[in-house]
Amino acid sequence: MELLKPQLQLYKGSLLLIEFLFLIGLNLYCFNISAINHTLIFGLDPRDHLSYYHIFEMAGGLTVCWCTSVLASLHPSVLSVPQQFHPLLFHSFLLFLLLNPFSIFHTQSRRWLIVTMVRHGKDRT
Repeated sequence: MELLKPQLQLYKGSLLLIEFLFLIGLNLYCFNISAINHTLIFGLDPRDHLSYYHIFEMAGGLTVCWCTSVLASLHPSVLSVPQQFHPLLFHSFLLFLLLNPFSIFHTQSRRWLIVTMVRHGKDRT
């Protein structure tokens, strides 16, 4: 078990990100069932935002990628690559999905997220 601790610590942050995505989707789903107009509450553009279905879809896809990467890192002899390569590859994949310049995978939402993160980063300094 002691040998797995550093490996699991490498994946802890990305699992929390995926869990956060899932919980945001669950929150939007509950708003939808309760007929609460979350687009008005949060000031979202009603024509250009992700629904709970899209967020669940992203969280599910990232969960499958995360589990595949964890399993590959736990069994490095099968793929003949170093054990630390899999977390690096997975986190590089997440960064590529965020900074992807092509207009696929909800481009407008990714741009909004990047602009919001940069704005809040400048406000803190």
